[in-house]
Amino acid sequence: MLFRSVAYDGDLYLFGGVLADKTYSNDLLWAPGMGTEAYAKAMSLNQAVPVEWQDVPLESMPNRPTARHSHTAVEYDGRMWVFGGARAGKVFNELHYLTLKNATHSAQFTWTFVEDGAQPPPRYDHSAAVVGDTMVIYGGRNSTHQFINDVWVFDFTTMLWHSQELSMPEHMAGRYGHSATAPKGSNRMYIFEIGRAHV
Repeated sequence: MLFRSVAYDGDLYLFGGVLADKTYSNDLLWAPGMGTEAYAKAMSLNQAVPVEWQDVPLESMPNRPTARHSHTAVEYDGRMWVFGGARAGKVFNELHYLTLKNATHSAQFTWTFVEDGAQPPPRYDHSAAVVGDTMVIYGGRNSTHQFINDVWVFDFTTMLWHSQELSMPEHMAGRYGHSATAPKGSNRMYIFEIGRAHV
Protein backbone atom coordinates (compact mmCIF):
# COMPACT_ATOMS: atom_id res chain seq x y z
CA MET A 1 0.00 0.00 0.00
CA LEU A 2 0.94 3.68 -0.29
CA PHE A 3 2.82 2.89 -3.52
CA ARG A 4 2.52 5.02 -6.65
CA SER A 5 2.06 3.96 -10.27
CA VAL A 6 2.05 5.35 -13.79
CA ALA A 7 0.98 3.99 -17.16
CA TYR A 8 3.10 4.37 -20.27
CA ASP A 9 2.78 2.91 -23.76
CA GLY A 10 0.32 0.25 -22.62
CA ASP A 11 2.33 -0.90 -19.60
CA LEU A 12 1.87 -0.20 -15.88
CA TYR A 13 4.75 0.65 -13.52
CA LEU A 14 4.57 0.63 -9.72
CA PHE A 15 7.21 1.95 -7.31
CA GLY A 16 7.72 1.92 -3.53
CA GLY A 17 5.15 1.62 -0.77
CA VAL A 18 4.70 -0.42 2.40
CA LEU A 19 4.71 -4.21 2.20
CA ALA A 20 2.46 -6.64 4.08
CA ASP A 21 5.16 -7.18 6.72
CA LYS A 22 5.20 -3.38 7.31
CA THR A 23 8.64 -2.92 5.75
CA TYR A 24 9.28 -0.16 3.22
CA SER A 25 9.92 -0.90 -0.43
CA ASN A 26 11.87 0.55 -3.31
CA ASP A 27 10.83 -2.24 -5.64
CA LEU A 28 9.86 -1.47 -9.20
CA LEU A 29 7.08 -3.69 -10.54
CA TRP A 30 6.22 -3.77 -14.21
CA ALA A 31 3.02 -5.15 -15.75
CA PRO A 32 3.40 -5.27 -19.55
CA GLY A 33 0.14 -4.76 -21.43
CA MET A 34 -1.96 -3.86 -18.40
CA GLY A 35 -2.54 -0.32 -19.62
CA THR A 36 -3.83 -1.27 -23.05
CA GLU A 37 -7.35 -0.63 -24.32
CA ALA A 38 -7.85 -4.38 -24.77
CA TYR A 39 -7.17 -4.97 -21.09
CA ALA A 40 -9.50 -2.15 -20.05
CA LYS A 41 -12.26 -3.52 -22.29
CA ALA A 42 -11.87 -7.01 -20.84
CA MET A 43 -12.08 -5.61 -17.31
CA SER A 44 -15.22 -3.61 -18.18
CA LEU A 45 -16.82 -6.88 -19.32
CA ASN A 46 -15.81 -8.59 -16.06
CA GLN A 47 -13.56 -10.96 -17.95
CA ALA A 48 -10.70 -12.53 -16.05
CA VAL A 49 -7.40 -11.29 -17.44
CA PRO A 50 -4.12 -12.63 -16.05
CA VAL A 51 -1.69 -9.96 -14.90
CA GLU A 52 2.00 -10.79 -15.13
CA TRP A 53 3.86 -8.57 -12.67
CA GLN A 54 7.62 -8.50 -13.17
CA ASP A 55 9.90 -7.41 -10.35
CA VAL A 56 12.84 -5.51 -11.86
CA PRO A 57 16.00 -6.81 -10.14
CA LEU A 58 17.66 -4.36 -7.76
CA GLU A 59 21.12 -5.10 -9.14
CA SER A 60 20.01 -3.97 -12.61
CA MET A 61 19.24 -0.45 -11.30
CA PRO A 62 21.85 0.60 -8.72
CA ASN A 63 20.67 4.23 -8.70
CA ARG A 64 17.05 3.58 -7.76
CA PRO A 65 15.61 5.81 -4.99
CA THR A 66 15.67 4.57 -1.41
CA ALA A 67 12.58 2.85 -0.02
CA ARG A 68 9.67 5.18 0.69
CA HIS A 69 5.89 5.56 0.79
CA SER A 70 3.36 8.35 0.19
CA HIS A 71 5.47 9.87 -2.59
CA THR A 72 4.08 11.00 -5.94
CA ALA A 73 4.71 9.66 -9.43
CA VAL A 74 3.76 11.15 -12.79
CA GLU A 75 4.61 10.28 -16.39
CA TYR A 76 6.06 12.82 -18.79
CA ASP A 77 7.94 12.23 -22.04
CA GLY A 78 8.46 8.52 -21.44
CA ARG A 79 9.75 8.93 -17.89
CA MET A 80 8.27 8.22 -14.48
CA TRP A 81 9.03 11.18 -12.18
CA VAL A 82 9.05 10.36 -8.45
CA PHE A 83 9.09 13.12 -5.84
CA GLY A 84 9.13 13.18 -2.04
CA GLY A 85 7.73 10.54 0.27
CA ALA A 86 8.64 9.27 3.71
CA ARG A 87 10.21 6.31 5.49
CA ALA A 88 10.48 5.61 9.23
CA GLY A 89 10.33 9.27 10.25
CA LYS A 90 12.51 10.59 7.42
CA VAL A 91 10.79 12.82 4.85
CA PHE A 92 12.26 13.37 1.38
CA ASN A 93 12.37 16.19 -1.16
CA GLU A 94 14.33 14.32 -3.83
CA LEU A 95 13.27 14.15 -7.46
CA HIS A 96 14.16 11.08 -9.50
CA TYR A 97 13.06 9.89 -12.89
CA LEU A 98 12.94 6.41 -14.41
CA THR A 99 13.46 6.23 -18.16
CA LEU A 100 10.73 4.07 -19.69
CA LYS A 101 10.99 5.11 -23.33
CA ASN A 102 12.62 2.46 -25.53
CA ALA A 103 13.05 0.08 -22.56
CA THR A 104 11.99 -3.35 -23.81
CA HIS A 105 13.25 -5.39 -20.86
CA SER A 106 14.17 -4.77 -17.23
CA ALA A 107 17.91 -4.32 -17.81
CA GLN A 108 17.18 -1.18 -19.85
CA PHE A 109 15.38 0.75 -17.07
CA THR A 110 17.56 3.50 -15.63
CA TRP A 111 17.02 5.87 -12.69
CA THR A 112 18.39 9.42 -12.64
CA PHE A 113 18.57 11.77 -9.64
CA VAL A 114 17.72 15.38 -10.51
CA GLU A 115 19.93 17.86 -8.70
CA ASP A 116 18.65 21.42 -8.35
CA GLY A 117 19.59 24.05 -5.80
CA ALA A 118 16.06 25.35 -5.28
CA GLN A 119 13.81 22.51 -4.18
CA PRO A 120 10.48 22.22 -2.38
CA PRO A 121 10.68 21.47 1.36
CA PRO A 122 10.49 17.74 2.19
CA ARG A 123 6.96 16.34 2.15
CA TYR A 124 4.76 13.28 1.84
CA ASP A 125 1.05 12.67 1.23
CA HIS A 126 1.11 15.57 -1.27
CA SER A 127 -0.27 15.63 -4.81
CA ALA A 128 1.38 16.03 -8.19
CA ALA A 129 0.06 16.49 -11.71
CA VAL A 130 1.50 17.23 -15.13
CA VAL A 131 0.26 20.58 -16.44
CA GLY A 132 1.65 21.31 -19.90
CA ASP A 133 5.44 20.98 -19.68
CA THR A 134 5.49 21.23 -15.89
CA MET A 135 4.83 19.12 -12.81
CA VAL A 136 2.83 20.93 -10.13
CA ILE A 137 2.97 19.69 -6.53
CA TYR A 138 0.67 20.88 -3.80
CA GLY A 139 0.21 20.36 -0.08
CA GLY A 140 1.09 17.28 1.92
CA ARG A 141 2.75 16.91 5.31
CA ASN A 142 6.24 17.93 6.39
CA SER A 143 8.81 16.28 8.68
CA THR A 144 6.86 17.37 11.79
CA HIS A 145 3.62 16.04 10.23
CA GLN A 146 2.17 19.52 9.84
CA PHE A 147 -0.08 20.21 6.87
CA ILE A 148 1.45 22.19 3.99
CA ASN A 149 -0.36 24.69 1.78
CA ASP A 150 2.26 25.68 -0.79
CA VAL A 151 2.61 25.10 -4.53
CA TRP A 152 5.83 24.24 -6.34
CA VAL A 153 6.36 23.85 -10.08
CA PHE A 154 9.03 21.78 -11.83
CA ASP A 155 9.72 22.78 -15.43
CA PHE A 156 10.57 19.70 -17.51
CA THR A 157 12.21 21.82 -20.22
CA THR A 158 14.63 23.66 -17.92
CA MET A 159 14.80 20.95 -15.21
CA LEU A 160 14.33 23.66 -12.55
CA TRP A 161 11.94 24.17 -9.63
CA HIS A 162 10.25 27.38 -8.58
CA SER A 163 7.78 28.27 -5.87
CA GLN A 164 4.42 29.46 -7.18
CA GLU A 165 2.85 32.22 -5.13
CA LEU A 166 -0.92 31.97 -5.22
CA SER A 167 -3.79 33.74 -3.52
CA MET A 168 -5.50 30.83 -1.81
CA PRO A 169 -9.20 31.02 -0.89
CA GLU A 170 -9.99 30.43 2.76
CA HIS A 171 -11.31 26.91 2.17
CA MET A 172 -7.97 25.91 0.59
CA ALA A 173 -6.27 25.26 3.92
CA GLY A 174 -3.28 22.93 4.18
CA ARG A 175 -4.20 19.34 3.39
CA TYR A 176 -2.84 15.89 2.77
CA GLY A 177 -3.95 12.62 1.23
CA HIS A 178 -5.77 14.40 -1.58
CA SER A 179 -5.31 13.78 -5.30
CA ALA A 180 -4.84 16.08 -8.26
CA THR A 181 -5.16 15.85 -12.01
CA ALA A 182 -4.94 18.10 -15.06
CA PRO A 183 -6.85 17.09 -18.20
CA LYS A 184 -4.65 16.85 -21.27
CA GLY A 185 -4.29 20.25 -22.90
CA SER A 186 -5.61 22.08 -19.84
CA ASN A 187 -3.70 24.72 -17.87
CA ARG A 188 -5.68 23.95 -14.70
CA MET A 189 -5.02 21.39 -11.97
CA TYR A 190 -8.07 19.99 -10.20
CA ILE A 191 -7.71 18.92 -6.57
CA PHE A 192 -9.88 16.21 -5.03
CA GLU A 193 -9.98 16.48 -1.28
CA ILE A 194 -9.72 13.75 1.33
CA GLY A 195 -7.50 15.11 4.11
CA ARG A 196 -7.95 18.73 5.19
CA ALA A 197 -6.76 20.95 8.00
CA HIS A 198 -9.46 23.26 9.31
CA VAL A 199 -7.66 26.45 10.36
